[in-house]
Amino acid sequence: MQTAELGEKFLRRALCNVGRARDDGCAAGRGASTAELEIMFRHEKVDVLRDEQWPELLNIQKEQMEALRNLLVSSRTSSDKVSGAPTA
Repeated sequence: MQTAELGEKFLRRALCNVGRARDDGCAAGRGASTAELEIMFRHEKVDVLRDEQWPELLNIQKEQMEALRNLLVSSRTSSDKVSGAPTA
């Protein structure tokens, strides 16, 4: 997801949360300050990082580990052929 899209998504969620707060009559709804909106924005950003980007990062890391394993196996096979050592 593009950064601009994420910013829009956070802002929409934050404004929606402020609207809900107003409907509920809580303190944030009686005039959410810029600081309160910023806090909501940060919470939404952390939620997206946790829910969407963290699993993606883990998948990338798994792919990198698999690539490293393949390189290691390939490297061992190549060095065995050069040294004349029997392969397992």
